[in-house]
Amino acid sequence: MIQRPDLIADPRFADNPSRVINREALTAEIARIFAAQTRAEMVSRLEGHQLAWAQGSSVSDFVNHQALTRLEVDLGNGQSCSMPTSPMLRVEKAGRVPGLDEQGEAIRRDFVA
Repeated sequence: MIQRPDLIADPRFADNPSRVINREALTAEIARIFAAQTRAEMVSRLEGHQLAWAQGSSVSDFVNHQALTRLEVDLGNGQSCSMPTSPMLRVEKAGRVPGLDEQGEAIRRDFVA
């Protein structure tokens, strides 16, 4: 799969205990191999050899995921912002975000009472 038959004969990687002892060197070799290929090429090789693989997700992947729905929230100052919706609640519209200290008196009353 990695097209490096020379690594098979390398005594540092001959068996699992050796690979564990030489983990940094093995990781460096694998990183060089993957860095020289595109993601699509490596996925094709992995799948072609029926090897298990997984994709690590980035923050950008999560933000742009098709299952993530967003909601526009009115900030009350003529501006709005987009926020992710809850996967547990069905909310289609958000109320206006209160201004600074707009509800302060009511909140302070609740704490004194």
